[in-house]
Amino acid sequence: MPLASFTRARLACASFFAASCLGWSLLLSRLPALKAQTQASEAEIGLALLAIGASGLAALLSSARILGRTGSRKACLFGTLGMLASLPLAALAQTPLQLSLLLAAFGFAMALVDMAANTQGMLIEKRYRKPAMSVLHAFYGLGVLAGSLSGSLCAGLGLGPFANVICAFLPFALLLPWAHRHLQQDEPRKAEERRGKAQKKRPPAFVVFCGLAVMCAYAAEGAAGDWGSLFLATCKGADEQTAALAYGAFGTAACACRFFGDRLRSRLGERPLAVAGSLAAFGGVAILLWGSSPWICLGGCLLLGAGLSPIGPIYFSLAGRVPGVDPVRASACVSTLAYGALLVFPAILGGLAQAFGLDRALLLPLLLCALLSLASFVALAPQALRDSRPGPANRTPAP
Repeated sequence: MPLASFTRARLACASFFAASCLGWSLLLSRLPALKAQTQASEAEIGLALLAIGASGLAALLSSARILGRTGSRKACLFGTLGMLASLPLAALAQTPLQLSLLLAAFGFAMALVDMAANTQGMLIEKRYRKPAMSVLHAFYGLGVLAGSLSGSLCAGLGLGPFANVICAFLPFALLLPWAHRHLQQDEPRKAEERRGKAQKKRPPAFVVFCGLAVMCAYAAEGAAGDWGSLFLATCKGADEQTAALAYGAFGTAACACRFFGDRLRSRLGERPLAVAGSLAAFGGVAILLWGSSPWICLGGCLLLGAGLSPIGPIYFSLAGRVPGVDPVRASACVSTLAYGALLVFPAILGGLAQAFGLDRALLLPLLLCALLSLASFVALAPQALRDSRPGPANRTPAP
């Protein structure tokens, strides 16, 4: 295939990765304005955010069935249209109830786009036989950055949430027909899948392992995102401005490194990169925990972001390449485990922090990074990878 075709496919898919995080970042950046507009209390805002998480989890749990019926290409389109409709309406909400209901619709659509985009990334790698997932995941960070900058700029200009959402989403809405046209066609479904029998099969053990590996990485990411700034402020004596840089340092490093991740995968191989990244993440959490100053701890956040940056792309890619497994099922399994960690793990850390202190609670992500490095070393050995794949006797014959 010509390079231009691969580039178009990757850019088209990347736009959907960016769109989901653009909407999420826009929402978080204008949350104070939405709170004032709806006259909601802190508890009501918390319920609205919970509605996003609950509906997103519902989308993940039903994603295999939805994508099995519509295909990832149509799911990207329908999910994006859902985001383009629900978030502007949420920006017009006048009551906390309206806000919660519309954000629940937005959360479902956002999770659907995310799932379908990861499936498209697997299809691109299978079709072109080139690494692509790392660059695609880098566009998560670009979406977050674009949403944050847009929210800051529009707030400074005195524009309300609705005008902000329209200004930020309009370029992508104009790009949507082109992006959808260059998405990959889904793989033909087998006869037993059309009858719905394949949905009852359990995913192979190696696909589940890939999901657990990404779960560990996302759990450590959640620690930096949800608790990093609070840890710097309460345990390291950082001022508010310095503490606020914790997740920014993590996200910047992760996004920047992912633009080089595919090239490193081609040169180094997946096993060395996954092991080295996990060990770097372990070192990042260790520096964050035991750094002598807030600025050294921010260096730990940078190292944590750089270390975790290849983990998700590598394991999503490996799951999508297991012979005999539909990329839709592989993506659904990995995504459900991974994003479930983002929803549940911060709350678990909160409970541990309440019981033992935040500094001791953050020993858990340190342990997860250590387990991830060991598991990557063992499970990604060439012989282990061969053993994880279905043999000829286990493959379903073509109908």
